[in-house]
Amino acid sequence: MDGGYRLTGRFDFASGSRHATWLGAHVPIIDGREKRLASDGEPALFTLLFPRAAAVVEDTWHVLGLKGTGSDSYEVTDLFVPEAHCIPRIRGLAPRVPGRLYVFSQSNLYASSFAAIALGIGQATLDAFVTTMHETVPRGASKARGANNVVQSAVGQGEARLSSARMFLFATLSELWEAAQTADSFTQAQEARLRLASTWAIQQSRETVSQLYLAAGALAIFSTQPFERRFRDIHTLSQQIQGHAAHFETVGQILMGQEPDRPLFTF
Repeated sequence: MDGGYRLTGRFDFASGSRHATWLGAHVPIIDGREKRLASDGEPALFTLLFPRAAAVVEDTWHVLGLKGTGSDSYEVTDLFVPEAHCIPRIRGLAPRVPGRLYVFSQSNLYASSFAAIALGIGQATLDAFVTTMHETVPRGASKARGANNVVQSAVGQGEARLSSARMFLFATLSELWEAAQTADSFTQAQEARLRLASTWAIQQSRETVSQLYLAAGALAIFSTQPFERRFRDIHTLSQQIQGHAAHFETVGQILMGQEPDRPLFTF
């Protein structure tokens, strides 16, 4: 309608909504009965911003991990949103202000940010294990965990996983940042590399936490220990789209010169 849009719908995974004053719904624009299309012929997505008080928020975030994000659901019905509060989420759209950061798409930033969180959970788990578990003795064992060859191997492999994944991610981001100084967009190969590095970091972090959780034995299940929450958080994070193993297939298709079955990034 003139001057804005009418918004109706239910939206999930509204992270941060419990302390937010505004919400942003990611939606297509329906003109008549047809979705508005972007220049590539695909439906164009927009973010419509409105006060949180205009929505009915449902307490739905009862989950395994990442409970602190408060990613509840909400509904709005026939809500008028002024056009000035409508933000296009279209890849390749020229930024309104200058800055090399804007060469990175929102999906570029989502991928690398989730990877960084995963690496942080993994490193915190490894550090806590080395600090608190090395002198503990499993029931029936003759020596402490720190002297157990299997545990030592798990710690060494965890360090290798996290360090190599972190270096891969940071090196890729450094390469893209350097490219962004002279280019207005990234090549498909560059974006594929970032997707690969991000997914790999998430997957390797999850594997590290899982191995160390197992090595900690029954001690790991207690909330007084620094393991069970991180175990829940990393497994919740890795279920998010940024950590999907299907990204490896997509990158592999690109590396072999094929058109990928699914997009590298959604926006």
